[in-house]
Amino acid sequence: MTNLYFPIAGFLIAILLLILFFTRKRVNYEETKLYSYMLISSGIDILISLIVILLGYTCYNNFTYKIIWLLNKMDFIHYILWPYLLFLYVYYITYKSDDISKYEKIKKDLMYLNIFIIILEFALPLVLYNKDGVMGISGSSTIIVYLMALFYLLMIFIIIIKNIKKVFTKKYIPIFVLLIFLVFIAIIRITQPNLLVIPSILVYINLIMYFTVENPDIKLLNELYKNKTLVEQSYEDKYNFLFEMTEKVKQPIVNMKKYVDDIENNQNNNIEEKIKLLNYELENLNFLINDVLDISSIDISRVKKKDIKYNLKNVIDKLIIQVKSDLKIDNKLNTNISNNLPILYGDYILIQQILYSIIVDTFKKSENNSVDFKVNLLEKSDTCRIIFNIKSEKNIYSLQEINDILNVSTELSDNDIKKLEDKKISIKLCQKLIKLIGGHLMIKSNHDGTEIIFIIDQKKLNNDKKMDNQFNVINETGKVLVLSSDKELIAKTKKIINKY
Repeated sequence: MTNLYFPIAGFLIAILLLILFFTRKRVNYEETKLYSYMLISSGIDILISLIVILLGYTCYNNFTYKIIWLLNKMDFIHYILWPYLLFLYVYYITYKSDDISKYEKIKKDLMYLNIFIIILEFALPLVLYNKDGVMGISGSSTIIVYLMALFYLLMIFIIIIKNIKKVFTKKYIPIFVLLIFLVFIAIIRITQPNLLVIPSILVYINLIMYFTVENPDIKLLNELYKNKTLVEQSYEDKYNFLFEMTEKVKQPIVNMKKYVDDIENNQNNNIEEKIKLLNYELENLNFLINDVLDISSIDISRVKKKDIKYNLKNVIDKLIIQVKSDLKIDNKLNTNISNNLPILYGDYILIQQILYSIIVDTFKKSENNSVDFKVNLLEKSDTCRIIFNIKSEKNIYSLQEINDILNVSTELSDNDIKKLEDKKISIKLCQKLIKLIGGHLMIKSNHDGTEIIFIIDQKKLNNDKKMDNQFNVINETGKVLVLSSDKELIAKTKKIINKY
């Protein structure tokens, strides 16, 4: 009964794998689905093998002959399905980035072929023999099943050869082990034909795959923690942005109060100039409250639609590299970009041209002093408001220049259209384009420096991917939000808090 050693060991491993895999919560995606079917198929196969060996060597008679015959016919289904599932697994991990519909079609068509072969193998004859301590099977049904298994193994081999550069990863280890085991099986069948090793070897392949198929628990937790980190970072970015905007709203009010007091007291006898400044501060305040902070105005129906999908982070990264390269500056462009930039729809080429022109123009007029560039977001439903902020310590625009820029018409002249072919365009043309694409521009320039804010609403790409199993990840540590106009204090406080 030495031929029971391999099946018993394989059976114990198969049971262990089934328990480990199916008792844990996991993401039910294609790889794990295929693997789960392979585990079930191998578990049934190894159990049938044990029953066949016990019946064949302990109580072989006419009645058990029929049972063994039927069990072998049923076991043949495994030798068709397991290679089929392995082929699908290899095909999926190799081509999953390509057209998934093609994979689904192949999967469906081969399943129809499997059903036909299974019906055929049940119809074809099968001969059992038990002679001189060696039990085996023969017949045309055996040949058709082995040919089908060989077909799938050949298809796997072709995929590996065609994608030889892709296969040197841990996911393909079970395939290479199987190829080695095939040689081992051939030697065993020649030297020890009474040993039944194929079911056990397939279980061992499953065991190796358990460590190479992406662990669904770890993968899910990693995704959840990654998502949690992004959400927390997004909240922090929004808190900091709103706090900064609140501080900015205060300053125009203080200035307006000062101008009103000057007018009432008739100081400097320059009432007309004070009224202009008062109107300027009112426009700034109106821009901050109604154009930047008013979330109710964020509406997809108001977005100027141009359905070019783009990654905002990639656009910003490319812009920064381009500006630094063209101006031959490195440390003079200070950037503060939100970490959670989404995939959007819109005219990103025009947005990039506008930003490039404003940053370059600001830098040149700042006499090569450093320029700050920030990007913040406000999101509502399927729309995202992007706030681009460019700051310089220099006062580069007069009040009259600001009014001339902001009050340009939206009509593009022939000369304007021709200038659009240039990499850098004038600030007035930028304002025309901003108005045409449904954006807003605000310029504030005084003895404290210059600040340019460009806002635009864009359609956001909805992520419809859903996890089949969802977990609640609870972080028991408390959350601390630090708000202050002193940025050095915030940085020092965060550094201390992060230690705990």
